[in-house]
Amino acid sequence: MLVVNPSVHLELKVEAQTHSINGLVRQVRACVRQAQKEALSLLLEAVQEAHLERVLCGDAELVCSRCGLAHSGSADLVRRGWRKRRIVTEEGAVHFGLRQVSCRGCGRTWSPYAQMLGLRSRQRVLEEVEEKLVGLVTQLSYARTCQVAQSWLGVQIRPRSLHRWVQERSERLHLTPDPQSEVLLGDGTKIPSGGRSRLGEDVRIGFQLCGREEVHGRKTAQLRLAGVGIGRGSWAEAFPAELKPTLVVTDAEAGLREFVRERYEETRHQLCEWHVAYTLDWSLIDDRVPAKRRKWLRRLLGRILFRKTTQARKRRRYERFTRWIGKISPKAQQQLQQALPWILYEEASAECTTSLVERQMREVNRRMEVGVRWSDRGALNLLRLRLAQQHNPDDYARLWSPN
Repeated sequence: MLVVNPSVHLELKVEAQTHSINGLVRQVRACVRQAQKEALSLLLEAVQEAHLERVLCGDAELVCSRCGLAHSGSADLVRRGWRKRRIVTEEGAVHFGLRQVSCRGCGRTWSPYAQMLGLRSRQRVLEEVEEKLVGLVTQLSYARTCQVAQSWLGVQIRPRSLHRWVQERSERLHLTPDPQSEVLLGDGTKIPSGGRSRLGEDVRIGFQLCGREEVHGRKTAQLRLAGVGIGRGSWAEAFPAELKPTLVVTDAEAGLREFVRERYEETRHQLCEWHVAYTLDWSLIDDRVPAKRRKWLRRLLGRILFRKTTQARKRRRYERFTRWIGKISPKAQQQLQQALPWILYEEASAECTTSLVERQMREVNRRMEVGVRWSDRGALNLLRLRLAQQHNPDDYARLWSPN
């Protein structure tokens, strides 16, 4: 980094062309914004010129990028012109020059100041702008975000650039678990991605429950993102092996019970009791139970599961209901018998449903179902950033930290 302290003086002149306060505010803001860009441009060039003067006087040095010769003094270093450069800042596009020099030892002409100013190779947008646009594209479409950038910055940002930033940042995102959390919640949904099926691909998300706190008079659950996976075998990404939960709550997806048993051997696996009552309808439909009666049976099972009473009484009523429903629907009876070992434990579980995660699934579907077909990688990286921004703000902030 350059360590010099140049000063730049500007004169701001505002010519009022309107007498309304709104018009005056717009004019002053436009003048100030233009002055900021001019000041930054002059300052960048002044910083480089001041440092080069120090090098030529022998107070600093520049190392040739080709031959490695260290230049300090005017003997082996020649001034050259300026190379034009444009960088997009929060005030808009700033045009400035990069001072070039030549090495007499090898004849190379180069600009050492792009790297010294902290600019990456071919970088055209500052990270402060990139951070805001990436945060915005997790909420809006790529096209809409580019429109917002055009009206805000006055320059064109291509959707391809936004897509590249999302992929690069998501690949660098590292999710850190909460070591104090003992509850792990998981759920999945389908999103329009991949090419295997018209129905799309399954995305699985795991959350740690980190407690509840009162916000504006309401108790709000504090969730922390544990992992996100897409496609077959994606529960391994949603439920990282390094976690040590005492309770895992999921729905009754095929194969999930076996996976949880293998991954967390000493952990209680609680099936979502709401899903038990909800999916009962599928078995009743297979046995041709009329719709009106199906609705009544689901409501009756819901009262058994969620009525405030002892676990022992709930279990007795559940078993009695299971025996009785076998006369109406053998498939429904089999489904309830298979679910019993993972619900209504002798000691009630801290969480009995995945309702907290269901709300997050609705937000996922809202963002992903925008009339396009996502690639699996593109959808996964966007979701990781969106969920980390909301639930893991410390992990998300590290993506933009200079260190």
